[in-house]
Amino acid sequence: SHYSAGAALAVATRELVPGSHPFRNFLTIFTFGTIAVNYVSLSILQDKDGMLARTTAFLDFPAANGVVAASLSTPRETIKHFSDHTMFAALPDLLQSAPY
Repeated sequence: SHYSAGAALAVATRELVPGSHPFRNFLTIFTFGTIAVNYVSLSILQDKDGMLARTTAFLDFPAANGVVAASLSTPRETIKHFSDHTMFAALPDLLQSAPY
């Protein structure tokens, strides 16, 4: 989902790309405020009495929300192929040679 993809990109940018790197400056354009927006959306959308609970057909929305949350990978898990040198070496040459 865009929620987890945005979080993964924002976290990866903060943790893995040096602050002085031009690519981090470029990514900041797209990730600025992502973590704050996702945090606020937790209470608006995913609360047991939130918007999603009131507009979906799930009788037990917290349980449904928990199943979805458990099935999603963490941002660190999402980017592990790029941060772990052994896993990176196993990627196709085309990905390894990408400039960013």
